[in-house]
Amino acid sequence: MTNQTQNFIYFIDLTEPIVCLNLINTNQLSSPSLTHYITYKTEYPLYNINPDDLLTDINLTRFGFVSPRFQYVILSNWSTNGLKIGIGTINTKYYSNSDIIRIHRIAKLEVEFEKVRRKVDSNLPSRLTCIYVAEDNVDSRNMLKNMFFNKKHFHIASVNLKYVKSHKADSKWISDYEKTNSISSIEKYWKGIDFDNNPQYEYLIEGIVSLNKIEDREYIKNEFNAE
Repeated sequence: MTNQTQNFIYFIDLTEPIVCLNLINTNQLSSPSLTHYITYKTEYPLYNINPDDLLTDINLTRFGFVSPRFQYVILSNWSTNGLKIGIGTINTKYYSNSDIIRIHRIAKLEVEFEKVRRKVDSNLPSRLTCIYVAEDNVDSRNMLKNMFFNKKHFHIASVNLKYVKSHKADSKWISDYEKTNSISSIEKYWKGIDFDNNPQYEYLIEGIVSLNKIEDREYIKNEFNAE
C-alpha cells in the first residue's frame, strides 16, 4: 500500500454503525472493495454486474459492504420497486418526494459514471466501491457536505491514507455533466483532466483511512447515533 504526502479529510456519517464502530474500535476504515476481498478472497460483486441492472433489478445481489454513494443507488432501486424508503429502522424518518427525486438523480448519475469508468479504464477505483477523501480546505469541506446532502448528523475528520488504488479527479466535471449531459465530461473526470485553472479535487481510494487525531475518535465515540 502507498502512503499519503498531503493532508486529507473524510466525511463520517455518525448514524452509520459499520463506519463509526470501526473508527471507534480500530481507528481506521477499509473501503468496501478491500473489505470484501479480505473477507471473501473474491472480487467485489459490483464489477460483474450490468450497471443498468443496479437501478431496476429487484433480484439484485445483496452486498455485505456498501459505500455511501452506492447507498443512493440501492435506495433508488428500492423506491423504483415500490418500497418506501427512509432513515433508521426504529422511528424511521421517511424521505420527502423531493429527496426521493434527488436520490434517483444521483443514482442515475453514478450509474453513468460507472459505465464510462469501465470504458475509460476499468482498473480505476469505482465511485461505488471506494472511500472519498478531499484535501483539507474550506471548499473541500463544502464539497463533501454537498456529496452527502441527506446526512444531517456527521463529522469531518483529518485522516491518513493507505491505498491499493486511487484516482484524483476534478469534481467540477460532475456539475458540468449535470448541466450538459455530456459523456465527454465523465470521460474527462476519469482521465484526471482539470476542468479549469481552479480545480476542486476529490480522491477515490480503494484502501484504508485512519484518523489523525485522538479528539476526532473521541468525538465519534460520544456522538455516534446521537441526535
